[in-house]
Amino acid sequence: MDNRTIKIDALRELDIQLRRKNETYTIFKFKKNSVEFDVFFDIGTVPYNLGFLLLKSNFQLWIDVVNGYLVNYILDTPTYYKLCDILELKNSDPNNKFSPFKFFSEFNGKIPKTLPIITQKQRHSIIPKVFSNIEEAEKIYYYKMIDWDNTTVKKKRSAENLEKTRYYYPELYERIKDKNITVQYTHIEDNENCYWCT
Repeated sequence: MDNRTIKIDALRELDIQLRRKNETYTIFKFKKNSVEFDVFFDIGTVPYNLGFLLLKSNFQLWIDVVNGYLVNYILDTPTYYKLCDILELKNSDPNNKFSPFKFFSEFNGKIPKTLPIITQKQRHSIIPKVFSNIEEAEKIYYYKMIDWDNTTVKKKRSAENLEKTRYYYPELYERIKDKNITVQYTHIEDNENCYWCT
């Protein structure tokens, strides 16, 4: 650990629980100075990803989480001052100066000890915000699967399609991730006929 990193060791328990449930990410709330963030913790990437999404805003802060649950707390200048504004901290006031190190220290102490339950409604509202380049972003509801190995068409499932399924339907993703299956999506909600949508 060098002098630019801080250990967010409370993420370890979430990491363990995600692996036990065969899931790759979780979403939870974090409040600082009455400002609320949705936090997106993704262990399906290398390195892990940690995102702070300000509610009712397009502001996002993304941090890599490397081995040992270490993050670099040094922020670039625009991000630093934007966070100061968001948290209503006056950087010129020595008694109220924003410290990224203290921000992440406080965050570490407020990470939930158990995995929150994420509803499909939350996934549908948060995922498009997190991944603006997601495949067919307007289509978020499960429609059907195509098993290319059982068709006359010789085609390969795309990595983008599998990644979209990982975010929207983690249980389905876990069952098809090693198969040549494409999940088709629609913009029409039909939960009555979709086991994966519950």
